[in-house]
Amino acid sequence: MKKILLICLLLLPCRFIKAQINLVPNPSFEDTISLWTLKDWTKAQCSPDYWNNYLGGPAKSEDFYLTAFTFGKAPHPPRTGHGMVGLTTGGACWPVPFHGPDMYKEIWIAPLKSPLQKGVKYYVSLYCLAIDSLKFYSMDSILQPSPGSGAFSFSNHLGVYFTNTLYDYNFNSPPNFNKSPVCAKNVISDTGNWVRISGAFIPDSNYNYIMIGNFYDGPHTTFFPPCKDLTNLGEDQATYYFIDDVFVSSDSTGFIFNGINNTLHENSNDYLFSNINNRITFDFKTDATINSGFLYDLYGNIIRCYSFQSKLEDNLDDLSQGIYLIQIIHDNTKITKKIIIEHKN
Repeated sequence: MKKILLICLLLLPCRFIKAQINLVPNPSFEDTISLWTLKDWTKAQCSPDYWNNYLGGPAKSEDFYLTAFTFGKAPHPPRTGHGMVGLTTGGACWPVPFHGPDMYKEIWIAPLKSPLQKGVKYYVSLYCLAIDSLKFYSMDSILQPSPGSGAFSFSNHLGVYFTNTLYDYNFNSPPNFNKSPVCAKNVISDTGNWVRISGAFIPDSNYNYIMIGNFYDGPHTTFFPPCKDLTNLGEDQATYYFIDDVFVSSDSTGFIFNGINNTLHENSNDYLFSNINNRITFDFKTDATINSGFLYDLYGNIIRCYSFQSKLEDNLDDLSQGIYLIQIIHDNTKITKKIIIEHKN
């Protein structure tokens, strides 16, 4: 009877914490179907880019390998992990027939892990990095602008939009909504640091999809320097941003997604943590009551539940290579670490 009660007590916190997990699938753009095909995310409008550095060196886009363009090597690494996405929030550097009379914009879309609940408050964040010019490495590794990269600008209104329509750039691109529940109100022009866009909102419907991009038309978007003429094909001017680590949750304090940097070792005043060769250790320096712990994948699935008194040790070699997060609850305090499991050949 005591064993049954203990199992029930362990399952209850598992169910409670799972409700706090990020609703965004593949939030750091690490999981792929193939080298250049993202899992979960698809193109809702025009042709946003996926970047990764799985093959070593700078992060590269599919254009680098699949076309003859020099466009392809990023001047900045992903914020965390190996992957990130890129898009333009507006510009005039591509033919009008692709985007109508307003301006060229790129948008990503993904299904949420579970629908938003109408009337519930949600917290949203994502990180972006502005690019001041497309000075990507060419095939011969000489740093130079890509042909046709033109003059670059910066804009506001990069953010998210939630919908029940699965938009697809081949058939039904999203219209200009001229609204966004969470977006950058000011122009983002920082080309050296990742900028966090965040906010909270209460949905008016049980939305199933999240989109990332600029959802305002040209007259409602601020550019700096100003784009001279968004409909003039002679002007080659646009914005470009890298995006990483997207978060949506109804919980503002329980589980805030802040990237996936691998934590190898930490010696604090209260505990010793190590993550060496896929073996993790939590060792609290003072005796404590029973602690609980949970190991998650990036989709919020609980992989393992732990119960221990002062020391936890676990070998994670049996898990698939990838990114996980471990959360320990100790004296009503939550400690979260990011773990990257790698199998050496």
